[in-house]
Amino acid sequence: MAAANPAEALRDEATCSICLEYFTDPVSVECGHNFCRPCIAQYWEGMDRNFPCPQCRKRTRKRSFRPNRQLANMTEMVKQLSVRAAREPAEGVCEKHKETLKLFCQEDQKPICVVCDRSKDHRSHTVIPIEEAVQEYKEQLQSCLKSLRKELMNVQAFQTKEQERTRKLKENVEIQRQRIVSEFEELNRFLRLEKQGLLDRLAEEEGEILQQLDNSILGLAKQNSLLENTIRELEEKYHSAAIDLLEEVKSALSRGEEMKCQEPEPVDTEIKKNAYNYPLQYFTLKNIIKKLNVSFVALDPETANQSLILSEDRKSARVGEVWRERPVNPRRFEDSSSVLGCEGFTSGTHYWEVGVGDGRIWIVGAAEESVSRRGGITSSTDRGIWAVNLIAGHYRALTSPASCLTPSESPNKLGVYLDYEGGRLSFHNGDTMEHLYTFTSTFTRKSSLSSVLGPGTEIRL
Repeated sequence: MAAANPAEALRDEATCSICLEYFTDPVSVECGHNFCRPCIAQYWEGMDRNFPCPQCRKRTRKRSFRPNRQLANMTEMVKQLSVRAAREPAEGVCEKHKETLKLFCQEDQKPICVVCDRSKDHRSHTVIPIEEAVQEYKEQLQSCLKSLRKELMNVQAFQTKEQERTRKLKENVEIQRQRIVSEFEELNRFLRLEKQGLLDRLAEEEGEILQQLDNSILGLAKQNSLLENTIRELEEKYHSAAIDLLEEVKSALSRGEEMKCQEPEPVDTEIKKNAYNYPLQYFTLKNIIKKLNVSFVALDPETANQSLILSEDRKSARVGEVWRERPVNPRRFEDSSSVLGCEGFTSGTHYWEVGVGDGRIWIVGAAEESVSRRGGITSSTDRGIWAVNLIAGHYRALTSPASCLTPSESPNKLGVYLDYEGGRLSFHNGDTMEHLYTFTSTFTRKSSLSSVLGPGTEIRL
């Protein structure tokens, strides 16, 4: 018959029917019943055959049994449950007085019985019925849950917002990535076309020159054949008999004397190098610059030396014949005919074109905002100036010491390319894009376009 409750039934299943204790190393016999290994071994002790089951009396021929590990594990869990049940008091009953827990001590924050309420441990404490305490804390919990749910909604809203920002960022990055790839593919296509164009022009020029040389060689071959025939004819005449030698000898001599080597028309075999010697400079810089936002920098009148005259749009400057009085300003250059641009740069890539015309003395470059306003502009980058100049017909880069430059032609316009993060400032002939000089490892502070002018020189941005 089944036990009175499931706990008792579970204990019965974990009990050996021989020793009536919890199983110890349980094993199963052939009929399926389980016993402690020591118990069944002792029960069958002295038997040679027909081993009976202590529970159902069914006999087996062999003395054999198998370990039942699942039953052993279950027995251990039943033991632990029994120990825990013995230690824990009944739910809702005071462990000390065995009375129902009907009150709640607010100081000790625990349920108590009426006997605990009368004891000295709780006599001075605030005690309320347990139902009131439950209701009060339910209200507090509900309020807290309401606040937490509101915070959860805020967090979820922020999360949604950040996810949307992440999505937009990825979209923008993808757009920029596609733009970069597209522009460089376009540039590569353009370079391939220009490369093929240059090669075709070179091949065409080669064909024209080779045709002229072939014509010249053909003419010389004809002269060579005619001379050889004439020489052979005269040699035969020379070795012939007297009668034969004198026959028409005068005519033969006349033909021989008339034979002169005709020099071929000169053929210019010099390749027009200027048409092919700047593909990398021109096509990588000139066409990349087309894609840049060209920076238009107005000149700053507050920095202009008193000898300079600035145009109304502040795009050009020249040295005047009369010293112009200007307000005293610590930012103004005092000793050199110098001026800075209004705008400075601390990042990015920028490009300017500065017209210098046929000026005989000029300096164009970039300078730190903190550059000294006193003294001349010397050949040194230590003062925070990176520039090229023309003086006495010689072009130089203002390094320390100065570096001589030898442009193939005098520039009427300078191209200035600034890569601030890369620390590079490059100067080119603004018309031919011939490279003049590049400063590297520069710029730690804000830099601005600067110019120094000599007499008779005008710059124009």
